[in-house]
Amino acid sequence: MTFAVVIVTYNRLNLLKECIQNVEKQSLKFNHIIIVDNHSSDGTLEYLSSFNENLKYRIILLDENRGGAYGFYEGIKCAFALLDDWVLLIDDDAMIEKNYIFNINKYIDEKKCLAYSGVVKTNGNIYTRHRTRLKYKKCYQLSNVPIQEYDADYFWCDSATFCGLLINRKIIDLIGFPNKDYFIWEDDAEYCLRFKDYTSIKNINSAILNHKTDATFDVFSWKAYYGARNNLDISKRYYGLLGIGYCLLRIGGRILVYSLKEIRYFHYKGISEVFRLHKDAIRDGLSGKLGKNCKYLPK
Repeated sequence: MTFAVVIVTYNRLNLLKECIQNVEKQSLKFNHIIIVDNHSSDGTLEYLSSFNENLKYRIILLDENRGGAYGFYEGIKCAFALLDDWVLLIDDDAMIEKNYIFNINKYIDEKKCLAYSGVVKTNGNIYTRHRTRLKYKKCYQLSNVPIQEYDADYFWCDSATFCGLLINRKIIDLIGFPNKDYFIWEDDAEYCLRFKDYTSIKNINSAILNHKTDATFDVFSWKAYYGARNNLDISKRYYGLLGIGYCLLRIGGRILVYSLKEIRYFHYKGISEVFRLHKDAIRDGLSGKLGKNCKYLPK
C-alpha cells in the first residue's frame, strides 16, 4: 500500500516549512510529496527549488494565484497519475502528528471504506467544523459532528474538509477531481457530496492534526463571496429549486448577521459592502459564473 500527500500553499513559507517537516516525520512514510504553489511571492519558489533533485517530491508551480480549489485539483490529478493507493489532502497550515497516517492505516479496509480523516485541533482544542454530516435530504446544509463522538475510536461522517482527508485512488477514478472553479471554500464539501454513492468517511480519532490558522468563517471578508456563491452552486447542482430557495434564505441570514456586526462596530460603510458582495455572489451562483473573481481577492 502506498501513500501520497498533496499540500497546497500560498505566501506562507514558514508554515509550509513546518508542514513539510511534519510530513517527513511520519512513522509510516509517504511515497510521494506533492506541493502546489499558488504563485507565492514570499520566497516559497526559491525554497521549493531545493527539492528539484528529490524524486519523492513533485512541485507544481502555478502561473498565478488560482485558489485552493485549483491547487487541490492539480495536486490530486498529479497523485492519481503517480498511481499511489491513498492521497492525503492538507493545506500548508496543517501539521499532522507523527502517527497520523499510521493510526489511520490500522483501520483501512478498502472493501468497506474509500475515505478516512482525522481530528482537527486549533490551539489545542478540537474544532468540530471540519467533520460534518448532511442535515437534510432535500436541502444543502452541513452540521458538525457532536464533540461527544470524538471520545470513541472513530465515527462516520458525510463531509470532511481538505484538512487531513485521506482518499483512495478508486474514489478518484469514480468521481474525478475537485471543482477547480470554486477558487476557495466549499470545494471540499462539493467533492465529498460525490462520495455518497460509494462511501462514507471514517474519522479516526487517534489521528491528530494541528491546524495553525484560526478559522475566519464568521468574520466578514472577501472570502464570504466564494462561500455564498459556491454554496448556491452546490444547491443548484444537487438539490433543485427547493435547495436554491433554502440556500437563498440562509444567505439572507448571513447578510443580516454580518450587517449587525458592522453596525455594532460603527462600520456603516461596511453594510453596503456586505450587500454588494452577496448580490454578486447570488448573481454568479445562479448563473453558474464560477472561477476567480478579481473583485474578491486577498489584499
